[in-house]
Amino acid sequence: MEGVRQWLRTALGFGGSDINIELGQALSSGPRLDIVAGVQVPAIGEILGGRYRLDQLIGRGGVAVVYRAYDLKLQHLFTVKVLMLDGVADEDVDSDLKRSLRIEALAAMRLSHPFIARVYHYEHQGPWEFLIMEFVSGTDLRIVTRTRQNGRLEVEETVHIGLDVLEALAYAHQQGVIHNDISPRNILIDSQYNIKLCDFGLSRLIDLQIIHSPRTISGTVAYMSPERIRGLAADARSDLYSLAATMYALSTGRTPFGTRPTEAVKGHTKLDFSSFPHLPPAFEMVLRKAMEKDPKDRFSDAKEMADALRDILCGRQLVLTEDPIEIAPKVKQAEGAPTLPTPPKGLEDEQKRDDLVSTDMILIKPRTIEYEEKVFDIQGFYMDRTPVTNAKYAKFVREEGQIPPSWWLGRRPPKDRLDHPVVGITIADARRFAAWCGKRLPTTLEWLAVVQGEQGWRFPWGNDPQQGSCHCPRNQPGQTTAVGTHPLGASAEGCLDLLGNVWEWTEVDLRYPPPETGYFYVMGGSYRHPCRAEEGIVPRSTVSESGEYLYLGFRCSGDKD
Repeated sequence: MEGVRQWLRTALGFGGSDINIELGQALSSGPRLDIVAGVQVPAIGEILGGRYRLDQLIGRGGVAVVYRAYDLKLQHLFTVKVLMLDGVADEDVDSDLKRSLRIEALAAMRLSHPFIARVYHYEHQGPWEFLIMEFVSGTDLRIVTRTRQNGRLEVEETVHIGLDVLEALAYAHQQGVIHNDISPRNILIDSQYNIKLCDFGLSRLIDLQIIHSPRTISGTVAYMSPERIRGLAADARSDLYSLAATMYALSTGRTPFGTRPTEAVKGHTKLDFSSFPHLPPAFEMVLRKAMEKDPKDRFSDAKEMADALRDILCGRQLVLTEDPIEIAPKVKQAEGAPTLPTPPKGLEDEQKRDDLVSTDMILIKPRTIEYEEKVFDIQGFYMDRTPVTNAKYAKFVREEGQIPPSWWLGRRPPKDRLDHPVVGITIADARRFAAWCGKRLPTTLEWLAVVQGEQGWRFPWGNDPQQGSCHCPRNQPGQTTAVGTHPLGASAEGCLDLLGNVWEWTEVDLRYPPPETGYFYVMGGSYRHPCRAEEGIVPRSTVSESGEYLYLGFRCSGDKD
């Protein structure tokens, strides 16, 4: 079975062509208007805020119209979402409501997560209130399901998407932000085959529409929790309900209870799976729990629901009505990869397996490196040859009584992934492991020094970014691989898998700090984020200190005596 991203690439036909936009200079002498759903909205070509030229209408819902816009100042594409406030009676949309909308938008603007479409600004011009958001080149899951012959996704695909959304929700809920409108329409797939959750910051307006004009939101009611339809207070568990309803629709091709409020309220007392024998019982149980009518009977938070979904994927097989689909087949070592010791047949103990997978350290000599047009002097240090494996981390968990990653089966990693990088841990977990080993984590600039080597290359394989554009193995998409199976990610000095397997945590170097406090650079790309390196620099991203992603691992370093 194809991996999720391979499926997206094939089913949707995403290409790499750029969108060419000519710079516009003309400013309108007065507002140009169109009528959408009986409401006046800005016309194509209108310039909002003196800089955002509306180039294309790309969507509309019950509360907003959405444009692709070109920022004439930054020369960059954005999404502009214009709220249709005059669709509600004037007496209901007073200055207090607009103020509360701005406050909610400010909360959404705090969110910075790879699976969340960023909200940059909340502005108004004349009668219009509008948000400036990240432009996502892709499509939403509502459209994606229509590309399938049977109108639905495979269960494994749905589970992977659900886990991505839960990562985004866990982060948002920690920041005190509730989405309140999870649905296939608000989950986008970008041109890099990543999930993007949209429309944070609109829940107050959505609630207003529910109360005053329920017919305008028929497309949203299908995924709303019982408490929200009744106008009651909602919390994070309401988002989990909506996500489960979305996953039900993705995997069956049908909404759980219909699209009218009366149908949904009536249907909340019974969730029928009898027409869908292809759904595994474990998957059905997760959806049932997340969609309990009483919030206190649901999963307590996004992490608990994600753990339940991972239990499905961590099993050797998903039992479907057709032939079983193996989730984690044994990975063959890529051609040209450095040879790793092979465990004797029948050896299963983590301690002995760990001894066979060498993690010795390599001396990195002092050097000067250049990155993003800046020059840095790096002192000599030691770096682990490979990322820390599940086997090594299992020893740490066992001997120190540490909490294991949530995706493990209890306190042990899956036996077929002992030599894979450990993932799903925070930087605090990585630091504790390093201290237990008498080591530390490398700084961002030290990690880059290993990549560049004594030759000063920009990439482990040389200076040509295109040479490494397709070096990530595709024999097991959507998963980590055994260390040492990404040959182009090996440095000249012998450090393996610097690019292509998992992102790696690095400590802050004050000479090159991340843009926000509480965030850290993670380096190298992962199996989820192909290392195309179009910009001519090693891939990097910023992650919150609480991040514990299934594509983020680490390796240790040490000071030179």
